[in-house]
Amino acid sequence: MLYNFFIRAFVPFVLIPANKLRFGITPDQETSLNNHLLKFTTNFDLYTDPAKHSEPVINDTNVAYQNAMTVVEGVRKQIKSNSTVELSGLDRVILNIPVSTPRRNHVNVPDKEPVVVCVMKSPLLMRFIAFDPTNPFKRAKPADVEAIGIKTAIVPTGSLPPNIKDYVIQTPENNTEFEILFNSAQVGQTFYIICYYLNNRNEAGKDGLPFSITII
Repeated sequence: MLYNFFIRAFVPFVLIPANKLRFGITPDQETSLNNHLLKFTTNFDLYTDPAKHSEPVINDTNVAYQNAMTVVEGVRKQIKSNSTVELSGLDRVILNIPVSTPRRNHVNVPDKEPVVVCVMKSPLLMRFIAFDPTNPFKRAKPADVEAIGIKTAIVPTGSLPPNIKDYVIQTPENNTEFEILFNSAQVGQTFYIICYYLNNRNEAGKDGLPFSITII
């Protein structure tokens, strides 16, 4: 629902005639933004309809969201990097472009716990995003977070959730969005994932809540 709000606010805002000129939005970008917004909203309306909510609809909505956000993120970075554009407070809120703060060489252990969710599920492949629950519209890592730590566990479907000692620490991810591959022997089992933040000294913050999903 939060992603839906962001996309539906972002696209109309940057396509206001005065903003198109101010932000340097090209006709091709306008067409692409409108097309992806229409595709996403069409799928999202099916997603929120109890009579039509299903796994294929969920996957289609996730794919439409990812495609839309790829275009949105490109436009957002274009605006952010344009030094001739003076952003107002409203601009920064809707476009999710906060005022930059200096990065320190040594920082404390992260005091936030990321929320991890699956945004795309296909056979033997899932895509996850670990976001800051205090700023859910922001796809980038929080300030002073160097990487996303990951712990995973796999158990037979119907089994009790794994104990924390059963989780295996995986290679950290530099991006908040990442993919995990599975093998055919794991199909039908339940996958658990926990994420946490790491600072530039590889010091770990607290674990976020576990997220579970069946492998297909």
